Amino acid sequence: MPQRPQPFTRSPFRDGAFDAGVVCLGVGKEEDSTQTHELRQEQEARETREHKLLGRSELADEAEQHERRRDKAAYLAEKLAEREEAESE
Repeated sequence: MPQRPQPFTRSPFRDGAFDAGVVCLGVGKEEDSTQTHELRQEQEARETREHKLLGRSELADEAEQHERRRDKAAYLAEKLAEREEAESE
């Protein structure tokens, strides 16, 4: 039965050399990029939905709430786009 790598009890760098047997960098990078892309699309859809609801709002409080939600979704979509770009580099 193969032994499983043990969690770090010390630095992943051993005597200046990277111990690749315990940590693999870049594993799942494509999956992370796909997840980021999907999250960004979700935020863009949320921004669009809140913009439509803002236009239909009858009360000032309701309109302010939709405006805040729209702005938050736009901010998150922007940050996710930046993250997606950084992951593709």
